[in-house]
Amino acid sequence: ALCKNQEELAKLKWKTEKLEVLKDLGLVPKGLHKLRSIVQAPPGCVIIGADYSQAELFTVARLSGDENMIEVMEDPLRDLHSETAFKAFNLDVPGTEMPNLKDYVAKNYSYERGKAKATSFGILYQKSAGSMARDLGIPFVEAEEMIQGFYDVYPGVEEYVALQRAAV
Repeated sequence: ALCKNQEELAKLKWKTEKLEVLKDLGLVPKGLHKLRSIVQAPPGCVIIGADYSQAELFTVARLSGDENMIEVMEDPLRDLHSETAFKAFNLDVPGTEMPNLKDYVAKNYSYERGKAKATSFGILYQKSAGSMARDLGIPFVEAEEMIQGFYDVYPGVEEYVALQRAAV
């Protein structure tokens, strides 16, 4: 074990997740990209960071068999969080020509993209609407709508999650 005191590690993980949620939602001012430098490991512990480039989402796409999610995840020119935000939140695209959603959403709807990302990972890690509402500082009803919006876009994931919960 990297840390003898698991309670301290859990507290540290919770604090780090809170910072990540704020960053994902665009609520952390620019220039504070070094937030992790203020987090120190408790004595006897080591902080390890790793980014597997949405490996968990790729895995759930495959396990669920959701064709919509698989299609987005397999195309390097597409971004799951941008497409989820666009479809689940019914974002507006002016004009008649469909833009590159990855760039368009990132430029014009970064807040919504952050909510879509938080929803995607929240569902993956079995967060309830109440937990997501509390973490994101939004009303419970909005969190429920975010979760349902995700499931409307990726119905295979909803079915897979339901089967996994029933198996427990």
